[in-house]
Amino acid sequence: MSTAVPAILFLALLLIPHPIDARVALHASLLSSEPRAGEVLRGSPERIRLVFSEPLEPSMSAMAWIAAPPGAPALAATVDPRDVHALLARPGTLPAGAYTMGWRVVSADGHRVDGRIAFTILGAATDSGAPTLAVTHARDSSLSSAAITSNAANASSTASFGEDRRLSRATRALRATAVTSLLALAGLVLMIAILPLSGPRPMRLATILGVLTTVLLASYTVVWSLGVAAGVGAPVDAVMTATATTPGALEVARVALALLALWSIGLARRPGLAALFAVTGALITGASGHSAVILPYWSIPIKAMHMLGAALWLGGLLWLVTAERHGDRYLQGARRISSIALWAVLLVLASGIAQSALFLASPRALYESDFGRVVLLKIVGFLVLILFGAYHRRIVPRMDTTMARRRLRRSVRAEIAVMLVVSALGGILATIAPPR
Repeated sequence: MSTAVPAILFLALLLIPHPIDARVALHASLLSSEPRAGEVLRGSPERIRLVFSEPLEPSMSAMAWIAAPPGAPALAATVDPRDVHALLARPGTLPAGAYTMGWRVVSADGHRVDGRIAFTILGAATDSGAPTLAVTHARDSSLSSAAITSNAANASSTASFGEDRRLSRATRALRATAVTSLLALAGLVLMIAILPLSGPRPMRLATILGVLTTVLLASYTVVWSLGVAAGVGAPVDAVMTATATTPGALEVARVALALLALWSIGLARRPGLAALFAVTGALITGASGHSAVILPYWSIPIKAMHMLGAALWLGGLLWLVTAERHGDRYLQGARRISSIALWAVLLVLASGIAQSALFLASPRALYESDFGRVVLLKIVGFLVLILFGAYHRRIVPRMDTTMARRRLRRSVRAEIAVMLVVSALGGILATIAPPR
């Protein structure tokens, strides 16, 4: 099996546009609003309140007028102190007229959503008995025009991923490759620590992975910040604002842990310490994305175990293709990795089933939703990886021949390539809201 085909599929899955309905791609969905979309009011509302499906990040959530009558005061929105799912503004006395209010929120899973709501305030009745209505003018807004987009006349919301497609694809590609590189680093340095005298090549690959992981995670943090905090100010201000949030702090922590792992393996030459830092970085990934907002007390540890299983699996494969093949040590290492891989597969399988049960409302969602269909593709990839594993377990007992060792290494390279495709699918899942 050629490794070029899976590698090409990996890049294609990351970079091509995906036909995901914007309504499905939403992460923080607008559940209700005061005033309601299209509502006609007899007087100025005491408050404007938007309720969303997920907790909001206060520093990156805002409201502003897109169109309003002259004299309408600017909106100062905050997250409701009584409900972290709600965005609240008290506008004071608003003049009569037609209003279009734009909003932008970033939920606790790190995804940004924008939208708008239109409503009308009637004025005092004239001599003819008809209420007056002031002329409405477009207003400058603290939210950039790119941040507030809508195709509907009244209430709608669009995910930020659809606003800048190039930035969206860059974010998706960087996230998938950065997390995959982190898992590879964590797994490989853990194997080096467990299996001493692995030779110089695994250490060199671990150093390369340390550099690559640090650069990719840092790049993803910057690009993600520019996406979720667009319109805040200069790029530096956007990065500072985004990294001050809970999901931003997690991204900074992963970069720091990757840098410490690089120092441990590249300079201190201590693979055990590098494994501690890298594995910790992989485990805290469990607190990012959907698991941060969907039953987090269950989702976060389950996803962390999923990351650990994937790291052990990938790290063992990388050790097999880089370790010195001569002597009995390679045979002993291969047998030990075969046992570790079996437990890793069981861990990935159990945690994957648990995550699907938490994120999918019903079995029908597997084929009725975009999220479920990508999960099905991951299942197919997992089954292919299981077949590789079964084949390798047949080869390992006969590793005393040079031919068997060559066959194993060729097959392991192909398995690594397939795992890249499965990892790309995992990166795509992070951009699609589960159908709950």
